[in-house]
Amino acid sequence: MYQPNQPMGAPPPASSNRSTIIIIILIALLFIFLTAIIAGGLGYWIGSRPAADQAETAKNGNTTVPSQAPMVTPTVTPTATPATPTPTPTPDVGGKYSGPTGDVEVTNVSDKSFDFNIGVGNSNGSGQIDGQATRTSPTLAVYSKIPDPDLYNDPDSDYYHKKCHLTFRFTAGKLAVSEDDFACNYWHGAAVDFNGTFSRKAK
Repeated sequence: MYQPNQPMGAPPPASSNRSTIIIIILIALLFIFLTAIIAGGLGYWIGSRPAADQAETAKNGNTTVPSQAPMVTPTVTPTATPATPTPTPTPDVGGKYSGPTGDVEVTNVSDKSFDFNIGVGNSNGSGQIDGQATRTSPTLAVYSKIPDPDLYNDPDSDYYHKKCHLTFRFTAGKLAVSEDDFACNYWHGAAVDFNGTFSRKAK
């Protein structure tokens, strides 16, 4: 700036130049200071924002948990319970049976055994045997008996180690008796045997 009474075209005083330089320096320093403040504030905000977001997420209980595959509960297939077979009713086989050659009486019947008494005969001879038969099914029973022990154990006897075997078969009110060994002759003569079919008498 020119001072009054300063000739035109003369250089400005030195003090004026110094003032201008000082002002420019001050403005530059102020700009640098403001720039530093702004940069520092932005850096602090940028750096603290993720931590604040994490704290807010933890506070709200919204922490992200990695998803897991749902557990599959195995389906238990019920095992079919096998049907209990219905037991075959034990026929009432007790009573007296009569046939052409004699009679058979069946008593004390259970699902496992029964007592019997067979009496047969004709004009040429007779026979009789009794005992307890073992039931192998509702309609079948068996019986075996040794003759006199002395004869059974005598090597010279016709009954040596021989047993009398009887089979009882029940069907429709009838009883079929069969013998299958020579030893049964011990209880009857040669002209008669225990074989035969006997019909049940009405009670």
